[in-house]
Amino acid sequence: MTVLPASPSPRRAGSRFGALGTRAAASVVALAVTGAAVAVAVATSSPATAEPGSVVVSENFSAGSLPAGWHAVDGTWKVENGRLYGTSASSSENNKITFGRHLNDFRLEATMRFESVSAATRWASLGIDVPASGATPWWIATMRSGTTAANGLEFAQRTTANAWVVTNIASAPSAAGTGRDVRVAVEVHGNQARWIFDGREAMRTSSLQRSADGVQGLFVNGATVSYDDVTVTELAPNGYLRPEGSPFTVIAHRGASAAAPENTLVAQEIARKGGADWIENDV
Repeated sequence: MTVLPASPSPRRAGSRFGALGTRAAASVVALAVTGAAVAVAVATSSPATAEPGSVVVSENFSAGSLPAGWHAVDGTWKVENGRLYGTSASSSENNKITFGRHLNDFRLEATMRFESVSAATRWASLGIDVPASGATPWWIATMRSGTTAANGLEFAQRTTANAWVVTNIASAPSAAGTGRDVRVAVEVHGNQARWIFDGREAMRTSSLQRSADGVQGLFVNGATVSYDDVTVTELAPNGYLRPEGSPFTVIAHRGASAAAPENTLVAQEIARKGGADWIENDV
């Protein structure tokens, strides 16, 4: 959740958006206000997403063994037939393997396949911010084998108290099931991330809490999952430009002020759960 300063006058609003425009090397050309939310669209003459940067990890497991720098924290992890296999015997085992290095802006993608599951609710994850030791807290982008369920995809944190904090859920456009390769990715920019399922954006979050040294990882719970073509690419810092064809950025004016008293924590929470990217309070 990001809180922006208020804009009680047109002059101040212009100054605020001018500052953002300077930082993003673009100008705001459209501002649509609907009800209690504000949608900001920025037109650009060139693609807004950064060109791919340095590839930090690129692994297809062709060597037949765990790659150097990959740390199997718990569970059974092995390389066979050009794929990495992870096994978790029960739903109480959040087994993981860590790799990569700490990055603020990056894209982590992999081909994932559920080989077997104890139930459709069991899951596998891309580790977004994980201590190399596997200790809590860590953040993951999760995919259940029953991905078409309302919570088939999740952004979640495992806390130091070994409790779950699920900040965002979504239903995938198709079922992962078992025996099917699914290409998944997560793009991370600081506390913001996008969950991409088979090339389609499924949801976003702005609730990540980043560490100073967390790396990437893969997780498996109550299943055997195989992974292939794992890549981590460093990205340029996220700007305020809207990529062509991407969803609008939604800013909740004074929170969800049509559903709760404006400028209150309740209004902010309703706006967050409703999918607002940013929240603007008047002060």
